[in-house]
Amino acid sequence: MARNRGRGQAVQDALMEIDARVDRDEILSAEDKADIKKRARDHVLEQKKAAAVEAEFQRQVKVEQTAWDPREQLVDILIDLPAFLPFIRLDNVVFFHGLVYEVPNKVAATMRDQMARSWEHQHEIQGNWRGGDRARVPENRVISPRNTEGVTTTAALRSASI
Repeated sequence: MARNRGRGQAVQDALMEIDARVDRDEILSAEDKADIKKRARDHVLEQKKAAAVEAEFQRQVKVEQTAWDPREQLVDILIDLPAFLPFIRLDNVVFFHGLVYEVPNKVAATMRDQMARSWEHQHEIQGNWRGGDRARVPENRVISPRNTEGVTTTAALRSASI
């Protein structure tokens, strides 16, 4: 036990000697070091501000591109899938059945295509759209400004004018 304590003390003494050598800087005074530290802090703050300005600029560019290009405009889409498919994965992002997502129009077009293909597959394996699992058929939901609940089916829309 005494041997470990002695070794620990030797390490501590060596570290104190190293600290004393480092602190014995003859070129820079304490005021110089304080000034350098303040300049470094200001420099880092300027870099952070420049990065924040650039990030905001990129965000604003994206907003303007979205307004200009219809494919980039954000739309709401309801994920409606047959029972064998719980989600769609695009670019390693998962979109779950039954949820509404706000995505760019070009992504929504891809999602609509994937949903249509999955329902076509369901039709092929069951023989008709309503065969088998009647609880899981394409719902074709849309958002209507006159609907107080916000989401309605296309069948309800056919009977009422929007």
